[in-house]
Amino acid sequence: MAKGRNHPSRSAEHRQPIEAATHTTEAQASILTTLQLLRPQAAVGLAKRRIGGSHDGGYVMLDDFDGVEVAYSLGIGPDVSWDLTLAEGGAFVYQYDHTVPEAPSAHPKFRHIRTGISHSDTLSPDLRRLDTLIRSNGDEQRPDMVLKIDIEGHEWDALDVLDPTVFMQFRQIVAEFHGLRLLRVPSFRERAHRLFLKLHRTHQVVHVHGNNFAGVQRVDGIDIPDCLELTYVSRDRHRFEPSDEAFPGALDAPNDPSLPELALDFLRLDTPSPVSVRRPGAIAAAKPAPGDAHTVQMPDYLVAAARQEMDRLTAQQPRTPPSNKYCVSAALLDEASAYAGQDTSALATEPPPDPWAGLKQDALAWSVRHLRQRLRDPSWRCLESPITAYAVTVLTGFLHFHATWRDHPSFAPMLAGVAANGFSLHAMAGFAAAHCLAMQQNLISIPAAPLTIGQFDIVTGPTELVSVHTAILNRFELPYGKSWDAMSLRTALADRLIGVGTDTGRRSLLALSPGAVPADFDPHVIAALRQILQRQGARHRGLIAVLPIMLRLLPGSTAHEVRFGYAFHSVGNPASSG
Repeated sequence: MAKGRNHPSRSAEHRQPIEAATHTTEAQASILTTLQLLRPQAAVGLAKRRIGGSHDGGYVMLDDFDGVEVAYSLGIGPDVSWDLTLAEGGAFVYQYDHTVPEAPSAHPKFRHIRTGISHSDTLSPDLRRLDTLIRSNGDEQRPDMVLKIDIEGHEWDALDVLDPTVFMQFRQIVAEFHGLRLLRVPSFRERAHRLFLKLHRTHQVVHVHGNNFAGVQRVDGIDIPDCLELTYVSRDRHRFEPSDEAFPGALDAPNDPSLPELALDFLRLDTPSPVSVRRPGAIAAAKPAPGDAHTVQMPDYLVAAARQEMDRLTAQQPRTPPSNKYCVSAALLDEASAYAGQDTSALATEPPPDPWAGLKQDALAWSVRHLRQRLRDPSWRCLESPITAYAVTVLTGFLHFHATWRDHPSFAPMLAGVAANGFSLHAMAGFAAAHCLAMQQNLISIPAAPLTIGQFDIVTGPTELVSVHTAILNRFELPYGKSWDAMSLRTALADRLIGVGTDTGRRSLLALSPGAVPADFDPHVIAALRQILQRQGARHRGLIAVLPIMLRLLPGSTAHEVRFGYAFHSVGNPASSG
């Protein structure tokens, strides 16, 4: 965890505005324009108090809770100290968190619902928009509620889609905004400015605190905490005046008591001159890629966002497995069976089932059975046929997953999350290798229903890229020996991806293949994606770029050995480049 900087002195000297650099860059000016929307003011005649715990889970808010009957707590995790304070004050607290089976503490005024907060009601059965939940609770006419939101990066999408009238129902809003390092990306900066401006029109920031678990990031020369806790107060209830209060203040406390508080120097920077500032996030047109009239180079902001996302995923990967080579043998099959808690040795003499019917069965059990049968043939090879290659992919993907994750603290919660959604890890073994890149706590949402071929999970968060795990990029979705063409592939891909950009407002996509994809399949995937992008980007709507990541099952040094590799492509949309 990155360490924060020591908190600033409380002296008057440190409360004076700092002039922006004489040669402020356009990016700095744009960032500062957005950050000025977060400068706190004081509510006339009212003091502040700390609500909740003394460290992480507690927030500084205005002492204005008389008459508050309902509070919404979005994202509770292991700490409900904020909820308890509100409940003990007489408020009924709705607790929404799809990652927590039940609240860690009980109270008669708690109602815990295992539902997550999203920007759409159609992504998953356990995700809903905030305004949908307010209506379902009969609170759409209630004006004096309180909102707390800490949903680990999903706040950008979840709040951005709301009408300002929803914000106006809340007397106070305390929210954690994650991933502010991405203010260096123009498109993210534009979205952040839009959301902060919308909140600024109905509410005033009265308190700001840096979460020291996330540390400080230097963004175009400006030091900004990667996660800010902001307290908003309704403009309809109070008058506000400029404040010389120092932040962090006496009511603040470090989220992680073992680390120092974070300095908020950006609050003391002057607003740049408007004449030097273009619209936040203004993006120049992308240039065509040399030698390819049908594609465009990925815009710089997408390249930067892609690097941010991949760096984040790479950082989450706990360790590199000892080896990415696998020699398929009876011992390797026994090892996989032991991890999965299965005894498949008795299946060795059974004939293999109909190959494609096997895809509908438990993937690992079927694969082990098929490979035990093939091991009886001295001439067999790992990549001798598509169906054997599929079985090897499932087996080695499952072992790759275990080698990567089994010693990591997140492994047990990961298994528990899978089991809680009604299926076992070995039943999704075909997806394991791709999940090694991204399956970490809130990086993905496990679907509530059993996985089926072609089903995907959408990752939301404070990044420009949506990540989609989709089996349609696996050649076995369109089996060897069966008739298919680029049109049928485009239709299949479009069925899963066409709504991602238009429904979510996302501009780009990161697609991970969960199964081994032969290299000769790539041109067809890319052609299909290009057609989808042309359709979506015709009017600057929907996706403008896709990064498919194909898992490769490569031959090893012997016929019984394979290894993993990944192929990366970028597909741009010429209709969106202007």
